[in-house]
Amino acid sequence: MDADIQIHSRLSEIYTTWTFIMLKNFLKIAFRILRKNHVYSFINVFGLALGIASCILIYLYVQNELSYDKFHHNRESLYRVYITEDPPERDAFSYVEAPWNLAEALETSFPEIKRAVRLVIRSDVIRYEDKSYTQRYHLVDPDLPSGFEGTSDPLYSYILMVIAILILGVACVNFMTLSVGRAATRTREVGVRKVLGALKSQLIVQFLGEAALMSVSALFVGVLLVHLFLPSFNAMIKKDLFFSYNFWTFAFMLALMLFVAGIAGSYPAIFLSRFQAVEIMSNKPRAAGVNLLVRGLVLGQFALSIGLIVCTLTMQDQLRFLINKDLGFDKNHVVVIENHSAQDQSRLLVERFRNSVKTRKEVLGVSGTSAAFARDWTVMGFRSDDGSFKQFYQLTADYDYLDTLKIEILDGRNFSKEFRTDESKAIIVNETLVDYMNWDFPIGKSLPGKRFPPHRVIGVVRDFNFESLHNAVAPVIIVLDPTTLLRGINDISTSYSPRLLNFINVRIRPENIQSTVVMLKNTWKNIAPGHPFLFSFLDQDVQQQYQEIQRWGAIVRYASVFTILIACLGLFGLVTLTVANRTKEIGIRKILGSSVSSVVFMLTFEFGKLVILANIIAWPIAFFIMRKWLQDFAFRTSLSLDKFLISAVVALTIALATVSYYSVKAALSDPVKTIKYE
Repeated sequence: MDADIQIHSRLSEIYTTWTFIMLKNFLKIAFRILRKNHVYSFINVFGLALGIASCILIYLYVQNELSYDKFHHNRESLYRVYITEDPPERDAFSYVEAPWNLAEALETSFPEIKRAVRLVIRSDVIRYEDKSYTQRYHLVDPDLPSGFEGTSDPLYSYILMVIAILILGVACVNFMTLSVGRAATRTREVGVRKVLGALKSQLIVQFLGEAALMSVSALFVGVLLVHLFLPSFNAMIKKDLFFSYNFWTFAFMLALMLFVAGIAGSYPAIFLSRFQAVEIMSNKPRAAGVNLLVRGLVLGQFALSIGLIVCTLTMQDQLRFLINKDLGFDKNHVVVIENHSAQDQSRLLVERFRNSVKTRKEVLGVSGTSAAFARDWTVMGFRSDDGSFKQFYQLTADYDYLDTLKIEILDGRNFSKEFRTDESKAIIVNETLVDYMNWDFPIGKSLPGKRFPPHRVIGVVRDFNFESLHNAVAPVIIVLDPTTLLRGINDISTSYSPRLLNFINVRIRPENIQSTVVMLKNTWKNIAPGHPFLFSFLDQDVQQQYQEIQRWGAIVRYASVFTILIACLGLFGLVTLTVANRTKEIGIRKILGSSVSSVVFMLTFEFGKLVILANIIAWPIAFFIMRKWLQDFAFRTSLSLDKFLISAVVALTIALATVSYYSVKAALSDPVKTIKYE
């Protein structure tokens, strides 16, 4: 019995020692291979590092986005009240504004509700001693938890996760392509190991270990790239993310590393370990059957790259279209000043400011309005005489509004102080409202509602885009006195009081803009010493509506660059595989009289066909995706053929440039030596 125990103990010791020796041998060989094939090692590590860095950056973004409200201890029991109206004459709509006494009514009517609290978000001018500034603040019930204002759209997180998976997938495919492409140089090693008794499972472990070592190296490089790219990434997404080495970050990186090692190394390990020793030693073809797979992988990489290029070009074209489109008014060289004065002072302040700057040559026009472009306008609704519900956007302005913003009058006339009834009875409408009301001759018409006081249309202006170009031009009514409309409406939605001139639009000369702004600021301090000078440029306000498009355009652009770069590395691996398998053929062709240019053309044409096929696959997919995306805009650019042709030329040029080096090198090789190859 003791002898059996000793034998078992001795066998266990031998097995442990043997296992340690095998692992040591595997690591030694892996490091030796990495060092010997430093070019391939760099390509693999750098490609995987780009994919890992992209995943870590997007992980930081998603983690931040999904962290909203997580600090609440009872977040599963917290709910926000939405009110939905579904009138028969219009589409249903929802909003979060609720009657002030709703909280008390909910607590009284529903015993399941433990507590209902109220929140109002306001922005007002705060004065302290001789200073004044605009402050955003909350009016809340005493026991309202903090942090209810932040919102997060999970859709963006999901889109970014898909982009990260695609980039990492391309990097893993690239690793597989290079590994299989180099299979011809390692088959004898596999054959010798099998002759010496190595099992298939042991070979798989060895090659997976090499992939794991590559993944660890890529992880370290990827973390360095994260630190390098994070400031630019934060600037692009308008956030302040930071990389912290906490438990969850380490867990994510470990899972990422194992995932990359498993996915990228699994097929090469199984493929290489499958070789038979007899076939290897007899110099039989060893790469047959894998060319199709490798070409398919590279084809998928380039199809994805071409699709991303098309998306990038389309988004940039749409952004240029949005920024440069004629909006129906002149947005250039207009300073928009916020007017936070009280109701009885609002118009007086505009007049004082106008009188103070009207003699200045730098100022071409001044106008006060209740709302500003690229901001919320008042929406009013009323019950028409035929029983239907009508809605329109309303703007309170002064006599100089159309001239200051250079809005064209198509029919009728502008507001005029020569007509004393204009202030209380005149309205100006846009083309869309005329069509909305089915008016053939709009001048002199009134809104078809029974409660409206006497009023009439005195002018029709050309349609102008006061909202984002995502939306079609809506019906608009411009008035001098909102009382003209307020008495007849049944519904109103507004962020700015239509009774006040909340904004002052100042058209200035394009010369010396900075000194002109200083002059406006000094004038403002003189006439409104208790109000801060808050201003913006109208063209910038309009452009800020499309920041989301700019951000996503940049994300897709970077994804395109990363994907193309990694795809080119994969293509380099495919060239390696092709040249290695056709070395004898190239030598024979040269002996039979083929020129260097004909050999280079043969190889490059083969890969050119691959890129052309990738275009055939990518074009319809990219067309479908971009067409759906453009449908979100009421005003959009055309999805023209030039974007697809440019993507094809870019991809083909990059691919041929990648192929050319190895093709020329193979074509210039000594045919005597290549005949002896293998």
